[in-house]
Amino acid sequence: MTTTGDGDPAVTSDGNPAVTSHGSPAVTRDGDPVVTRDGDPAVHAPATDCLRRTSHGPTLSAVVHAWVLARSNRAPDKAPDQARSWRFFTEALFSDIKDVQGGTTAEGIHLGAMGGTLDLLQRCYLGLEVRADGLRLDPLLPAEVGSMSMPIRYRGRQVVIEADCREARIHDRGDVIMAGTGDLGRRIIHHRERLGLTREQVAERADMSPGYLKYLEENADTPDTGALYRLADALRTTVEDLLGGGQDRPPGHGPAMAHPTLETLDEQECRRLIEPGGIGRVAFNGSHGPTVLPVNYKVHHGAIVFRTAAGGAMDKDLRSGLEGVDILIAFQIDNIDETNREGWSVLVQGPAHHLPPEEAAQVAGSGVTPWAGGERLLYIRIVPQHITGRRIHGM
Repeated sequence: MTTTGDGDPAVTSDGNPAVTSHGSPAVTRDGDPVVTRDGDPAVHAPATDCLRRTSHGPTLSAVVHAWVLARSNRAPDKAPDQARSWRFFTEALFSDIKDVQGGTTAEGIHLGAMGGTLDLLQRCYLGLEVRADGLRLDPLLPAEVGSMSMPIRYRGRQVVIEADCREARIHDRGDVIMAGTGDLGRRIIHHRERLGLTREQVAERADMSPGYLKYLEENADTPDTGALYRLADALRTTVEDLLGGGQDRPPGHGPAMAHPTLETLDEQECRRLIEPGGIGRVAFNGSHGPTVLPVNYKVHHGAIVFRTAAGGAMDKDLRSGLEGVDILIAFQIDNIDETNREGWSVLVQGPAHHLPPEEAAQVAGSGVTPWAGGERLLYIRIVPQHITGRRIHGM
């Protein structure tokens, strides 16, 4: 028989039998039945009975009840409890924003409630549990969550967990975290020495201890987002630069989202996306076969303009050899958001027209400047005949 800390059988505060929330006989961890003082088996009571007796005065009450309602009923008809769980979850999220306690927000945010909502997402809704033999997932996401993606570090590896109300997936990114000074540490040291600052000076600017900054410089680790932004500001650089945004690897690293969607873009949206100019890729049949080359481009009066070297390989490959006849080529521009695993791509098809000097003067004001440098004085213009585009939505 299960008893309290004083040796008494489990009962409620008013002397009634102890109950739980499943509607079935209650048992201990060892499988023994929980009984009352009268020797009757204790039974589970619906969670709604507890709700009717709760005033929800403390902010943390919403966090606790969101968890209990989400996990207390795994029966097929659990939808009502899931809906109530979500209501309590959002109530906890808005506790500081809406100042539900009537004046306490001015004194500071409720860290317990905010931490509790994050814990709800990770351990309750996602069902994430770290065990000695590995990670365990038991997802039970409310429909309102949609899908969620969470990167974590587990046993020295970067792992991305994705889940929705139907399934969950774990992707091992394969990024092993090595001991010793990492790329972040080397970049911090580089920028600190570039500015001629001591470790203590940078730590003071970044509002962190010199000991922690020393740890970041000498160990392969990544601080939280807030610390990264403070470090970047103290070192007069960007978070992207500190994290190696320019490292030599192709874009698009990481798995796809759980349920991405593909949108077809109309011509007007395609033109809007490529209007600012930037880097695009010229695709054509070259002398050695199909060729794709990156170039800097600008949009000038609706046409794409880029520069190349007169007499160079591209100049020759894009000439038909016939007067007044231009070669039809393709031009592709894209943008990739690695964080959200989404982006867009636009494909332009049209003739490549070599601009003679009198026409080149008209587009010189477009401001297109080749990053490759050198004598690239030949302007090539593509007047779009066909424009298509697609956008990937990660969520």
